Amino acid sequence: MKYPLQNAESFAEKSQRTCIATRVKRPPEELLRCVAEVAPDGTVQIVPDPGRRLPGRGAWITPTREAVATADQRRAFHRALRVGAEAKTQAVRDYVCALDSAGAEIDDEHMTKESSRH
Repeated sequence: MKYPLQNAESFAEKSQRTCIATRVKRPPEELLRCVAEVAPDGTVQIVPDPGRRLPGRGAWITPTREAVATADQRRAFHRALRVGAEAKTQAVRDYVCALDSAGAEIDDEHMTKESSRH
């Protein structure tokens, strides 16, 4: 006998994904999904999927520079997405760096506003 979900929202709240770098389980909203894309010339590139809508197998990672570096070092993207070692991860690194830079700019603005109040 199959049991229907009693409350889909509580199921979504309990949904967890494991970061391929840190191996820590977190809600999907706290992680970045990445997928492998094949270019017309046959090269494979691992790209970020912040909207979590691109087709294909996904790998989840904590969106920090350290986590991406660890995943690269351990070849975790390649293993999780089942692609060869020639797959490029530069798009993911660029995306995470942009997130870090945007966060740093916001923090700098906040600090400037705070210091001008005192």
